[in-house]
Amino acid sequence: MRGGGLTSKVKVLYILACVSATFLGLTLITSVVTPIYRFHGVVEGEVALLWYLLSYYGEVVRVASLDAVRVLTIPLFMLSTFLIASSAYALLTYVFKKFNSLLSAVELLLGGGLASVAMSTLLLSIVRILTTEVSGLSVDNVFYTSAGLVNFGRTYYHVNSLTSTLLNPLTVMALNTINALLAGATYVLLTSEDEL
Repeated sequence: MRGGGLTSKVKVLYILACVSATFLGLTLITSVVTPIYRFHGVVEGEVALLWYLLSYYGEVVRVASLDAVRVLTIPLFMLSTFLIASSAYALLTYVFKKFNSLLSAVELLLGGGLASVAMSTLLLSIVRILTTEVSGLSVDNVFYTSAGLVNFGRTYYHVNSLTSTLLNPLTVMALNTINALLAGATYVLLTSEDEL
């Protein structure tokens, strides 16, 4: 960076890395807060990664495995907050021409990008656990007895298409990989310019 200036290639990559980190952070927050499943019937309510509210015949119920999912989701929420904050710091560093702090900002973006790739397996595992638990909640309460057929009602659930798309394994891996690659490429180009 002779004289504190950046080449146009580094500027473009820097901005793309910031936008990518912000987009990934917002996508993660949306994924963990927005309900994935809505239940109707005997079981009523909604289930998201970070929270759930279910009632069985009008009584609010707690499900231990869904409580565990909530706890496991906290690091993902913290990562999304870090991605947005580091991106904001990087953008402000660029806007206010604090060129001596650009490398620190890119290091934060790179750390967040690498952490997001590592956390993607946690996210996909949590979604798998949630899917298994939800399939156990949507049952037909119809029983055959010696007195005949007893129908206590059915439970239906609806999958939210937005969160279903955001939590698709291909989407998760692609967004996380693109974010890490952009941050890594920006870091490499910025450090190579520093040496000039």
